[in-house]
Amino acid sequence: MSSEKSLGIIAIIISVFALAVSVWQAVDNRNFNKLSIRPHLQVSPNLTSVSESGLYLENAGTGTAFIHSIKLNIKGKSFDLIENSSTDFFKFTDVKPNCYRESWPRRGAAIQAGKEFPLISVTKSDKPLCGLAAIEFLTEPGITINISYSSPYGEIFELSDSISLTERELGEYFELINKIKNMKRRVYPAS
Repeated sequence: MSSEKSLGIIAIIISVFALAVSVWQAVDNRNFNKLSIRPHLQVSPNLTSVSESGLYLENAGTGTAFIHSIKLNIKGKSFDLIENSSTDFFKFTDVKPNCYRESWPRRGAAIQAGKEFPLISVTKSDKPLCGLAAIEFLTEPGITINISYSSPYGEIFELSDSISLTERELGEYFELINKIKNMKRRVYPAS
């Protein structure tokens, strides 16, 4: 075998190796880019003050989240918050709609990284029972939320979480809240 032929074969082998490394780097770079702009939605019930109490949606990830669906499940019934109006939800939960302000995102809505907005929050209504309504809603056991969303790369993610504040999360206020709820039931019995 001549030296020219040997050099040619070695050059082809080096070229193929260089091509393989380049392809590997491109795939690895794409995977890194996917990870670097991955959204991470989380839902936080907030019961800090009457004006800030509510249910908040936050993108704690590093990339934009595109909403596909949001469903709330309460007492065995599911409410699609994108397709249906909130009126059905508020009627079912027996919460006065004028106590809450809601903002359901539309299908395809983009939620930027680091942004938080209220899905449901207490209004500045003068109604004295609105604060109590917030407490009742956020401590109602068994409320879950299911959110389907995607990244800019089209990766689909699902969030399924309970939104009910628990005894552990409420700490010393748990007993007080239950006393208030029981008092309300005695004063305003269900019709």
